[in-house]
Amino acid sequence: MALTNEEKGRRSGKKMYEMVDGLLKEMLEDENFTKDIFKDWAKADPKGFMQIMKDRLPRVQPIDQDLKKTVISLKAMMEGLPEVDDIARELRNERYRANKAENELKSAKEQIKLYQKKLKKKGIEVG
Repeated sequence: MALTNEEKGRRSGKKMYEMVDGLLKEMLEDENFTKDIFKDWAKADPKGFMQIMKDRLPRVQPIDQDLKKTVISLKAMMEGLPEVDDIARELRNERYRANKAENELKSAKEQIKLYQKKLKKKGIEVG
């Protein structure tokens, strides 16, 4: 499944967001630096400071919409399956029953041929 340009852009944006997030995390871990910078920044540009803080809040968003649709589709298909604990075991059982029925049919056809030969020998014509 090829990625669309929109999805590539979304992923690239996510990588950039994670990188900036990591840098900010490192800066925030240095308490002295953080206190001074944030105080100065909040005083100098309160609107910009608040915008960055708002943008910094985590956003929950699926990365790949196509993948999400595929997962939903697979879930729907799984729900459509019969309630069977072990599908592989049931498949083996069904194959066994099919083979058994096929062998019984083959045997019955051979018996019919034998009876036809016997009847023919006795002079009885079989249609």
